[in-house]
Amino acid sequence: MNDVDVSGFREHLTLDDCKRLLHYSHWIPINRGYTATFVAEHFPGWTWNELVRVFVAAGIFVNRGGSPATCDDRVVMFHFSSPTDFYVEWLGGAEPEDVAVKRRANDRKTGQYMIDAGGGTFIATIGGVESE
Repeated sequence: MNDVDVSGFREHLTLDDCKRLLHYSHWIPINRGYTATFVAEHFPGWTWNELVRVFVAAGIFVNRGGSPATCDDRVVMFHFSSPTDFYVEWLGGAEPEDVAVKRRANDRKTGQYMIDAGGGTFIATIGGVESE
């Protein structure tokens, strides 16, 4: 059990929810509008790029080259409201060191990074380090 009150976060996703969302990062669903439709239906008030920024900021966005991105398999629950307001519940309870390194690298309020997801490139407004 964690000591963090997660009730104030806007979104609460299981690992499966995270993977389902990130499955839409491939260029085919993006170009055909499936990604935007999925986000509009399941994440009202968010855009795809905003959601990607949150996952990257938390250090749990895993880039798989030409395949859709996925979420770090060690995530149990992901609670978030913005790229600077999130909490990850981890398998085993503690944040893995490799994730902590990525998260600290992403802990900036300004700057830009690019994510290549299939044939699409996304530009976000905070710093970023992704998993390969």
